[in-house]
Amino acid sequence: MMQLAALQVHNEIVGLEIQLQRGPLPNPIFNRLSTRRYPKLSGFLADNVLRFEKAYGGASELERHYFSAFAGFVAREQMLSKTGAPDAGHLNGLSGLWRDPLPRKEARFAVFSYLTIEQKDVQSENPTLLFRRTERTNELANFRQGDVMVLYPMDHAESSVLTHQIFKCTITSVTPDAVSVLLRCRQFNDALFDRYEYWNLEGDSMDSGFRSMHRSLFAFLESPREKRELLLGQRAPKRGEHTRMEDGKMVVPENPKPVKPIRVPEELTHEQGQIFRRILLSEEYFLLWGPPGTGKTSRMLKNLVQHLVENEGEEVLLLSFTNRSVNEMCEALQDAGLDFLRIGSTHGTQPEYRRYLLQTQTEGLRRRVDLRAVVERHRVVVSTVSSLMGKQELLQLKNFSRVIVDEASQIPEPMLVGLLPQFEKFVLIGDHLQLPAVVQQPATDSRVDHEPLRELGLTDLRNSLFERLYKRCLDQKWDWAYSQLKQQGRMHEQIMDFPGRKFYRGNLDILPPTVSVHQRQLAPLQRTVPTDGDELTALLCRHRVLFFNTEPEGGMRGKTNADEAELTKRILRAYRSIHACNDLELRADSIGIITPYRAQIALLRQELGREELLHDGLTIDTVERYQGGARDVIILSLCTNSVLNLEQMVS
Repeated sequence: MMQLAALQVHNEIVGLEIQLQRGPLPNPIFNRLSTRRYPKLSGFLADNVLRFEKAYGGASELERHYFSAFAGFVAREQMLSKTGAPDAGHLNGLSGLWRDPLPRKEARFAVFSYLTIEQKDVQSENPTLLFRRTERTNELANFRQGDVMVLYPMDHAESSVLTHQIFKCTITSVTPDAVSVLLRCRQFNDALFDRYEYWNLEGDSMDSGFRSMHRSLFAFLESPREKRELLLGQRAPKRGEHTRMEDGKMVVPENPKPVKPIRVPEELTHEQGQIFRRILLSEEYFLLWGPPGTGKTSRMLKNLVQHLVENEGEEVLLLSFTNRSVNEMCEALQDAGLDFLRIGSTHGTQPEYRRYLLQTQTEGLRRRVDLRAVVERHRVVVSTVSSLMGKQELLQLKNFSRVIVDEASQIPEPMLVGLLPQFEKFVLIGDHLQLPAVVQQPATDSRVDHEPLRELGLTDLRNSLFERLYKRCLDQKWDWAYSQLKQQGRMHEQIMDFPGRKFYRGNLDILPPTVSVHQRQLAPLQRTVPTDGDELTALLCRHRVLFFNTEPEGGMRGKTNADEAELTKRILRAYRSIHACNDLELRADSIGIITPYRAQIALLRQELGREELLHDGLTIDTVERYQGGARDVIILSLCTNSVLNLEQMVS
């Protein structure tokens, strides 16, 4: 009887999840969360149901549609993270942990197999294990520092997460020979780790991000109505009394109210300075569209924070989507001589910024008053959005007047709508024509059919809040609340031509010569061809943009291409020869390699390492990890082995 009762509860839960994912709008499931329906509830559970009932019941019909649409969107994303999306006939979600056989995992480069333990320290406060790779370990398995993993012993080929005890852990270091991990929990009995010769590591999945988005949606419902109307785009952001726009230019009224003068930093261009003033004079929000190389982080964000702290006395929160972007913000703040506090872990923080971490700043403290003092003395706090979601109490300890969100176009809307109403003002910085929010569900599932929501610009749930508000401002001509940086200094104009025409409709130009950091590239590219150079070397001496055809590769699920790896080696050897022949410096960080797949990253590392072409300064990574970075030369290995690869790349 107990088993039948448990099975019934399980089926009811699954049914509710399906209804949440696929229910009509507004979803009737939310009307069931009522104290009238559950009169016998008490304690915290009764309080929570009453709180939801009050918030949902007080929402407008449009807001209920909005809430239901995104609640279903998040639920579908969470389900896909478990089951995987259809992809070349195999599973790619967490269920692959127990459903995929080892050969399939090896083919997807989804497992570090046949690892042996070299060192163990599992009983300490920071329980760690160091594994040595063996000849049987898949050389192309590719995981990174900071990845969350599942560890389990392997005593035969059929070993899996279902046949042994598993351990949750995080990768702290990856080298060609070894992998080290930090266990989630201390182990008081370490005998188990001596019992097995081989161990497997596979990628794990965490639900915290999905829970955070659900909480954020509920926080949106609880926020003041005027904030909800602002974020939905039902009303215009308040217009500053001190400015108006005419023909795209800022105009100051003849008799404005007294306002503290704004000194534009000398390092900003005229265009940047104009936008700098508009952001500071904005009343509720400002949207800054910054194409690549326009200085949105290194110039605009840095000078905005410096001005707000030194001239306005504000407390500022800086957020971004990735740790890489947060590292760049830390670099900008350091350059400005600003002190700050960083929220996050050591694994995602570059060594030079770890001294700013909250855990470093509070190490050894035992009293709450001392912890509060550390938080209060820092006027600037930096974090990823997900890290802040895990430390919401920070917003109770510190009253931030403004939040600035970088990479806002990569952040799903549900992650921000509950957070932004907690601030008097916010600035979103992004570029919706670069990397969008990472979403697994197809466009057919994320399409919005509710006409009142579509009229507000919400047509596709996959789009970011930044993109939706930006297009809403354009449509409604709220030109005091948005702007685009159009001058960039990262790309030579010959390289800029393609994205400028195809993506930015001609609204992309070169920074003034006195500003551009890459002015040395503006001269015609003419290099002496080495006497032993081949046709490829001659092409590299004469052209800035080159495209090469390569043979598709059908094996390994289409995630690698040996022909492209071989061509990459030839290009690297050619650049070494060209620089030596022309007495030019080839710095360690001059060349970068970008590819969509981790498996191709691993193959490139393997092939370049064999010929000693791989060195510390050469970065091989995905485009997401390169976001905001710059190199003199970029080699792009697309690995488009099939139509499926191409569809995945452009979707």
